[in-house]
Amino acid sequence: MGSTLTGKRRVELQDISCMGCRVTTVLELAVDSYVVITIPGLAPMGAKVRWQTIHGAGLRFNSALHPMVVSRVLALSGQ
Repeated sequence: MGSTLTGKRRVELQDISCMGCRVTTVLELAVDSYVVITIPGLAPMGAKVRWQTIHGAGLRFNSALHPMVVSRVLALSGQ
């Protein structure tokens, strides 16, 4: 994941849907800021930070993912 403020950082994908994902990170991300997330096998995607806690953040993708793409990501991650 990356942004102009944090640079490129590794985060752990916890959950994903067509509209967004939840990641584990210790980064302080401002709600409503924009980031770019790269999931292995997919092109980098723009996303907006919707919420943040001390352990993670919720991101909403700029463009929804096709359900088949979500299924593939979940299968590859073992979820």
